[in-house]
Amino acid sequence: MSLPSALSDDNDPHPRVTLDSRGISIGPMTMMCFACLQILKRFPSPEKQHVKGLNYEAVIPVRFPSPAWIKTTEYTALQPQIHNDDDNDVNCAFFSLNLSIYNQEVIPFDWDDTWFFLSGQVHPYALTWEVDADDDTEPNSEVFNYTIAPFMVRDWGYQPISPRTLNFDSIFHIIPPIVTFTGSVVGSGHTLLRNDPPSGLSETQQKCCGFVQLSTFITPGNLTRPPYRRSHQFQAFVIFPIHVNPWMIRCKKMIERPNTQFQPNTLFHCTGRLAGLLDHRIMVYPPNLAQDYVFIIVPENWDFFSKSSRNTTSTTSPITTPTKQSSADPRSKFMSPSKRKHDSLSDPELPKTSPDSGTSVTISSGMK
Repeated sequence: MSLPSALSDDNDPHPRVTLDSRGISIGPMTMMCFACLQILKRFPSPEKQHVKGLNYEAVIPVRFPSPAWIKTTEYTALQPQIHNDDDNDVNCAFFSLNLSIYNQEVIPFDWDDTWFFLSGQVHPYALTWEVDADDDTEPNSEVFNYTIAPFMVRDWGYQPISPRTLNFDSIFHIIPPIVTFTGSVVGSGHTLLRNDPPSGLSETQQKCCGFVQLSTFITPGNLTRPPYRRSHQFQAFVIFPIHVNPWMIRCKKMIERPNTQFQPNTLFHCTGRLAGLLDHRIMVYPPNLAQDYVFIIVPENWDFFSKSSRNTTSTTSPITTPTKQSSADPRSKFMSPSKRKHDSLSDPELPKTSPDSGTSVTISSGMK
C-alpha cells in the first residue's frame, strides 16, 4: 500500500514523508562510479558538516552513457527529452559528494580536475540542508536552503585514477555506474506507470519492470537543523529490457509467467547498471522535486524473496522547479533563500504514528 504525503506547510518548502527505520525492510543503495572532482570544500567545524563525520564536500557531475536499447521506439518515453548542446548519448547527474578526509594534507592541485573512482551510499532524491551564506559569518547571517542529492563516501572509498591514454576523459563517459541494494517492491509497471502520456512499454514489458522502495539514514552535523537525523526514503525503477539480449534469454521464465514478480512488499536484491533517469511524467506517484533522480536500473544479478510483513510507503507530491542562482560557487545553483533564521531554528518534530499501518511516519520540515 502507499500513503500520500501530508499537506505541506507554507513555511516548509520541501516536505517529505520519512520512516522510522526500525522494522522497515528497506535498505540503502551503494553506488560505484567515476567522477571528476572540482573545488573541494572543507567544513570549518563538525556542526557545519552535511553528514556527521564527513568533513569535505564538492559538487560533482556523474556522467554515464545511454544504452542502445533505451533509444529504441518502445523505451524512448522512459527518459525526459532534454534538448541541449551536450552529447545526447551521455546522461549527467549532479551530487553533493561528502568525503571523510582525516590525518592528511589536502592540496587543491592534487584534487581539482582529477578523476576518481568512488564507492559509497547514494541518495538519488534531493535533500535540503540549511546552510549559512558564509561559513565564517556571525550567527545572524542569512540562511540558504541547499537542495541536492547526496553521495556519501567513507573509509577511503575514493581512489584517484592516473590517466594512461590521450582520450582519458571520454573513456569514463562510457562506463555506467554500478549500484547494489535490497529493498521492498512497491509495484510493477502495470500499476505505477501512467498511460496518459503513455510509457510506451508493451504489456509484457510492463510486467517485467517495477519500483523498489529504499531508504538512507543520515545524521547531519547539526541535529537541530534540516535535514535532521532519520531515515529518508526514495524509489528506484528496475527494468529487464526483455526485447534485447541477453535479457530476452535470461528472463524467459519471467516473460512466460502469468503474473508479474514485482508484487508489492516482495523483497528484491539487485546488483545492476544505471541506464538513465526516469521521466517523472510517466510515474503515477512522482517524487516531490524536479531534481529528484529516479534511477533506471538494469539488473545483472538479482533475487526476489518472500513478501515483507510490513507495508512500504511511497510519497506523492507535485514536482517543483528548483531556484537557480548564478555564482562562481558550484553550490549556488542548488541554493535558495531560507525563510528561517538562526534565532528561529527549532528542534525537529517527534515521530508520529500512522493509525493505518502501525509504522512510524515523520513529516520532516526539510530533508535528511
